Amino acid sequence: YSLEGIDGSGKTTQIKEVSGALKELGYNVLELKSPSDTSFGNFIRANVKTLDKPLLRDLFLLDIKNQQRSAEKYDVIIWDRHVDSFYSSNDDMSLDEYKQIYEMLGFPEKTFFLDLDPSLITEQRKEVVHEHVIDSWQQEKRRRYLELEELFPDRIIKLDATSSIPDIRNQIVSEIVKKHELLEKDKTK
Repeated sequence: YSLEGIDGSGKTTQIKEVSGALKELGYNVLELKSPSDTSFGNFIRANVKTLDKPLLRDLFLLDIKNQQRSAEKYDVIIWDRHVDSFYSSNDDMSLDEYKQIYEMLGFPEKTFFLDLDPSLITEQRKEVVHEHVIDSWQQEKRRRYLELEELFPDRIIKLDATSSIPDIRNQIVSEIVKKHELLEKDKTK
C-alpha cells in the first residue's frame, strides 16, 4: 500500500496513524518511504537538486528495489510515496516512461491519494512545508496525481485530505483490512 499526495497533505501523519491502528489489530506492519532513511536514501535527499533527472530516477528506483527485498515477511507494507510519485514529481515524464517504471517496480496493492488544494497548504500548513514548495509546482503535482487517479481508478483511492485525521485513518485501515480478508478467503479456497 502507498500514501501519495502533494507536500504537506498529511502522508507522514497518516502512515503513523494507519500503522499503529493495524498493529493494534494484530498485523505485522512495515513502514517504508522513498527515499529511504538509509545512507543511500539520505544521499538522494541531499543531492536531489544537483543530480540530473535520469540519474536521480535511477537512484530512486534502486532505493525502492532495495527496500522491497527486505519487506517479504510483513503482512502489510505501507509506503510514504512509491511509484506514482515518480510521475507526479517529474513534470517532464511521459506516461510511457512511467509505465517502464511501474513495470519494473510493480504497483502497491492500493494507493491512497491524499488530495489537497495546494493553496490550503501555503495558507494553513506553513509549518510542515519545506522552503522548496512552490504553489504552482504543487498545483502541477496535484494535477498529475489526479490524472493517475483517472487512469487507475481500481487501484488509486482519492481521499479528502481536509477530513479529520481519524476519519482518513479509518478509511485507509478499513480498506486494507477488507483487502486482507479477501486475500485470506482466496487462500482457503
